[in-house]
Amino acid sequence: MGKTSNAAKQRWNVSNYSQLKVSLPKDEVDAFKANCKKKGVSIASEIARLIGAGGAVANAINVPVARLDTRSRRRKALKAYIGNLSELREAEYLYMTKIPENMLSGDRYSDAENCVSVIDEAINILYDAY
Repeated sequence: MGKTSNAAKQRWNVSNYSQLKVSLPKDEVDAFKANCKKKGVSIASEIARLIGAGGAVANAINVPVARLDTRSRRRKALKAYIGNLSELREAEYLYMTKIPENMLSGDRYSDAENCVSVIDEAINILYDAY
């Protein structure tokens, strides 16, 4: 079995892949890396899953109605929406928990708490539909 040179591999990667550079807060990147490690998946594969054609984020952002012609496709799209809402709920909840104790009676905390509650209700309604 022959060995492929690094130069040949690099040429193939250049012609078949694109790089994407993203700048994010360090704590979010660290949390993402830890989550990938916990799941036992590579960072690249997790990002590809999130933005790929079969990923929940891609499905929830833009699903043409024509692609929802079967019950299983509609259920899959609904599951993707529920997943996105769950992620949004988690982000809002984390924001809410980081509000300083002396501001817990303020509008920011109240708004965040209301947002979490509304998202929870929406998720429950969607689960009933699912």
